[in-house]
Amino acid sequence: MRPRQSQLDVLSIPKSLLDHSRDVVWQADGAGRLVFLNLAGERLFGRSFQSLATHDKWWTEVVHGEDMAVFEDCFRAAVGD
Repeated sequence: MRPRQSQLDVLSIPKSLLDHSRDVVWQADGAGRLVFLNLAGERLFGRSFQSLATHDKWWTEVVHGEDMAVFEDCFRAAVGD
């Protein structure tokens, strides 16, 4: 699976707009570091963006153990690792 060249850069959207969404919106950089998480994500995960962004493998804090292998495969494919 290859990421689409026309992927949306959520950092170009005003944070106030993303924080009003009920859907979780997040973005990671090419190294997999979390660079954005909206308020819906913070509520769902029960963690602040700041607390998750300090972990290199932040997803291990929020992805269910049974889903980890599939998530990591898709995540690696998306960031090109």
